[in-house]
Amino acid sequence: MISTIKHLYRTYQHTNRDKHLETERSPHWPTVEKHWLEKQPTCQACGGKEKLAVHHKVPWHKNKDLELDETNFITLCMAQDRHCHLLVAHGNNYKCWVDTVVELSAEVLNAYKQSDMKLVQSLIEKAREIRKGP
Repeated sequence: MISTIKHLYRTYQHTNRDKHLETERSPHWPTVEKHWLEKQPTCQACGGKEKLAVHHKVPWHKNKDLELDETNFITLCMAQDRHCHLLVAHGNNYKCWVDTVVELSAEVLNAYKQSDMKLVQSLIEKAREIRKGP
């Protein structure tokens, strides 16, 4: 029951969140996202398990063919205290993206495991510096 409610809520979120983009999402996206998060239920940047999101390594609105391709996905969180999706994958700007998100996420995860918050902050700053987009 809770899984169904979360699925419906994500469908609603995506419908409204992506309105500013020139390309529409596939109607299959909510189901693909749900299945990915069942298979990969951990943030790849911090190890968190709450408020997870599927990030597209190559932005789906830049390459529509990769929207539903699992090789283009990485799980990141949107937890209030970490915001890995925004900070690591988008360099603190959802209109931008970080091409090396997989490698950077692994570095951030390692820094969290070492409790090196100074390094975490440095890597987040690196994401801002290397982000692409407007």
